[in-house]
Amino acid sequence: MKIPVIFLFLILGFLIGTTAGEITSMLIPERLCALQVFAPAHHAGFHPVFFDLDVLNFTIGIFVKVNFFSWIGLLITALLLLFPVLGTGSSAKNKA
Repeated sequence: MKIPVIFLFLILGFLIGTTAGEITSMLIPERLCALQVFAPAHHAGFHPVFFDLDVLNFTIGIFVKVNFFSWIGLLITALLLLFPVLGTGSSAKNKA
């Protein structure tokens, strides 16, 4: 698998994990909200920078919401991408 495809799948797993964490934090009872696992997401990134060149205007900026489930989604996606590699490596050993 090519590196851009792997990177895309890892980002997708991160996004799915973040979404699952946000939904879970809304659905759990208030008494469990004190647990750090269900804490709200932390924001990481930098504020937008605006460039106005009269002919061309563009903005650069990125913010990422990170929670515990983001890392779980990333780990699951990485393992799913890694299993086919491990599977072909073990079958190659059995054939030799």
